[in-house]
Amino acid sequence: MVSLLSRDDAGLTLEDQIGELGSTASYDHRAFDHFPILFDRASFVDSGVDADVDEIFESLQVDFSVNVEVAGTYALNARLLAPDGTEVAEAQSTPSLATGTNELALRFDAESIAAAGFDGPYIVADLSLYPLANADQLGYLVTAHTTAADTTPPTSAAGPLDDVYTASSVDVPYTASDEGSGVASVELWARYRKTEVKPWGEWALATTATSSPIAYAFAPGDGNYEFYTIAVDNAGNREGPPAAADVATRRDAVDDPPDFAVTLYASRTEDCQQNCPTGGGGGSSTVRVTGDGNAVDDRSSVT
Repeated sequence: MVSLLSRDDAGLTLEDQIGELGSTASYDHRAFDHFPILFDRASFVDSGVDADVDEIFESLQVDFSVNVEVAGTYALNARLLAPDGTEVAEAQSTPSLATGTNELALRFDAESIAAAGFDGPYIVADLSLYPLANADQLGYLVTAHTTAADTTPPTSAAGPLDDVYTASSVDVPYTASDEGSGVASVELWARYRKTEVKPWGEWALATTATSSPIAYAFAPGDGNYEFYTIAVDNAGNREGPPAAADVATRRDAVDDPPDFAVTLYASRTEDCQQNCPTGGGGGSSTVRVTGDGNAVDDRSSVT
């Protein structure tokens, strides 16, 4: 579409616009003089790479598309800058490209990023691409991409655990993930009650860890336990507590002392009664313990 515009002598102020004069013939944009290397500005995407799945990134990768007219081996270079313009890391490679559209990746080393000590978002700057056979055919972007700020909290879950443990401690496994800056730490939260008829205690932070599993020490004696985890990522985003516990278990302690002990010296079955004065208005409550030669720990209620 062609329009006629009228501006002042300085060429700054639009004084008049004289309608649409008509349309040109159909042209292919590739028929016009252009750079032999064209970056697709809309294709840039960044991501942290955690190849060994240890919740720590080995590199920051930026993927993008580029169109070249000449096949061959190219030199690819870029710098990673902190928000204030300080250089954080560099990326260099020599990819082999085919004529047409190619998918490329810039990989910035995690050790360089960590050593620089700057948080993102980061800027991919001074991106250059040229064939080794002809450095004059240069594709260049001053600012190619800015990484997105990480505002998404990580996710985590504790478990699984066995239904019952007899030992004095348990290793609580967990899983955690974060698609942005990576998981920095995981908190283990726990609550306890002596028996199923007792109310639960308050949730309490047991410990903070950076690897699974997390060792947790039971309270003395029997008890019921529930656990959940809260993950925090390297950008400071914190996972919220779940609506319910991630996992539960019970400790059946082998070292739990009996409520009382009765010693019998008999080779036959006997009934033993222990009278417990209730005090005050008189009367008593009776607990009956039946022994078969072994110590008995009777936890039944007294009525």
